[in-house]
Amino acid sequence: MPPVGCTSNTDNNNDGNQDQYTFCPPLDCNPIINMMEWHYCAHPSIPGFCPPDAKLFEKWAVQCMYNFCMKHELPEVWVYLWENWYQSGCWELWVQCAHKLIPVLKTTMILESQ
Repeated sequence: MPPVGCTSNTDNNNDGNQDQYTFCPPLDCNPIINMMEWHYCAHPSIPGFCPPDAKLFEKWAVQCMYNFCMKHELPEVWVYLWENWYQSGCWELWVQCAHKLIPVLKTTMILESQ
């Protein structure tokens, strides 16, 4: 399956020309990327940013992304996101809320030290 936003010229129509297949319409790419960025940055130690429990946030984030994909009729995008980003095992590799401490490089302290 091609990544989000990629196109594939694999479908032929009746006159011999290839139809362009869009995995994720460009209009939906930015909202998905923004939602993933928010899910990445959220951490229970930051008040008001996400629920105080990492498992509750994971459940909410998965439901939020699933609802977005279904509302915009993007089932293939949801399958891609679930298989590569949101299922247990993948989720813990990229989100900060899966770790007890906030990585130092995600704070402004590294910028202020310059």
